[in-house]
Amino acid sequence: MRKALHKYATCGLMGEDEIRQIIDTQKAADVSEFQLPKYAFRHSMTDGTRRQSSVAAKIKQRDFLEAQLTAFVNKGNCKALGFALHAVSDTDAPTHSWMAWNASGLGEGSLHFIGEALWAPGNMSMRAQKRKSINAVQIFTEKAIFASLEPNLEIRMKMIKDLASEAAGFVKIPTPTVPTPTIPTPTIVPLPKPTPLPIPGPTPPAPEVPNRFDPPPSQVG
Repeated sequence: MRKALHKYATCGLMGEDEIRQIIDTQKAADVSEFQLPKYAFRHSMTDGTRRQSSVAAKIKQRDFLEAQLTAFVNKGNCKALGFALHAVSDTDAPTHSWMAWNASGLGEGSLHFIGEALWAPGNMSMRAQKRKSINAVQIFTEKAIFASLEPNLEIRMKMIKDLASEAAGFVKIPTPTVPTPTIPTPTIVPLPKPTPLPIPGPTPPAPEVPNRFDPPPSQVG
């Protein structure tokens, strides 16, 4: 968990005390009380004693995540975020992944913990499984932080509901990204071509005006 959250401390999104609270909550999430089958949804498992379906367990996990997210986003409760992250990290964990949990005794518990230590579902290597779990924790944390920064209450509550549903496996929402400002490309307007001025032609000669002192043509000669 510390490895998954370390980068948020280095970039200032979380303080060391907040991360410590989240890590300490991981132990609290695994105490004996929360190992009872009725709390199996907190570990991405189903209640085997009630033959609970995976859909029913996911609905309970969604409601649980929504309550924990609301406490973190609106009140800054990092322990609540820690409980939510525990459920998220267990989704891809070996011997979890919505398997039935009966808490029937040492035998079942031993098989559960041995399975976690030795193998991962789908023949996934332990390193790949751990990487997938860290990625899920980081995505959930980032979206929770983005929700806490949203000033509009209505939008913030919708972000909480969407994130809880996504984490429980009901919907898929994109990871929020900071939009990159775009600089518009200046439009170059071409200058109009100059209109050529007409070249004047030769001026026609002025008509000859008769001299008033000249005799009329009929009197000449």
